[in-house]
Amino acid sequence: MLEKLKETFLAKLLLIIILSWIILAIIFGFIDLEISKAVVDRDFLLAKFLYFFEAPGWGLSFATGALWIGSYIEDVKKQKIPAIVLIVIGLIIIIISLILWNPWLLNMSAGMAFGNLILLIAFLKKDWREYKKIAMIFVTVSIINSLLFVQVTKLLTGRIRFNDLASGYTDYTPWFRSPGPGFGNFSFPSGHTAQGWLFLPFLILIKDREWKNPLRMIITILTITWGSLVGISTIIIGAHFASDVLFSTGVTTVLIILLYNKLYLEKEKSSTQK
Repeated sequence: MLEKLKETFLAKLLLIIILSWIILAIIFGFIDLEISKAVVDRDFLLAKFLYFFEAPGWGLSFATGALWIGSYIEDVKKQKIPAIVLIVIGLIIIIISLILWNPWLLNMSAGMAFGNLILLIAFLKKDWREYKKIAMIFVTVSIINSLLFVQVTKLLTGRIRFNDLASGYTDYTPWFRSPGPGFGNFSFPSGHTAQGWLFLPFLILIKDREWKNPLRMIITILTITWGSLVGISTIIIGAHFASDVLFSTGVTTVLIILLYNKLYLEKEKSSTQK
């Protein structure tokens, strides 16, 4: 009975998300430009900080990658080797990025080093095999959404960013009529937003806690707030349109729900039937 309720709730949630996505995609297809013209403020400090501070997303990707690799190792001490290796590599790249002064490389390497350091501190004495499923979700979302979907779609659509539009916005195109590959423009969809929503699988870890549980409330609020603010910040500084943010958000959310159903609910059902 409980499993049936979970499946029903999940199906309804997925349907609501997809319908909302379709409706907003249609709306943004007509008012994307007007939204950006109304809200863009390139000097808004919080938006600039959230846009350029990519270390949390990188840190989560590298740390969960190390956790996933380590979960295949039986020896609890040896499970930590991937994280230690990434910390060392990250520190080396930090030094290189400071010498060359490459902010993007600094963000990535800082995330790699400190993300895995936090992982080691928090899970040093734990058996990482217990976290194989959740680590797999984080890694899969990072690869399929942030890497494959976002980067390939950017190359294929070639949509011009708001900040790069010509005077009078004559070269603006809606998301469904982008210029196509070869134009060197990468607005659609938003990679920053995809990284911002990478924290969503944390909600799976707290799914069995009561709604009024303080930890569940804090993690839920922080996760949703962070993803929302990162996405909105890209619009405010003119790096992306609302539809760019929408599609990254939609793909991330749907993918996580499908993975949760596959790795958790289906396996729980099969084990119950046995």
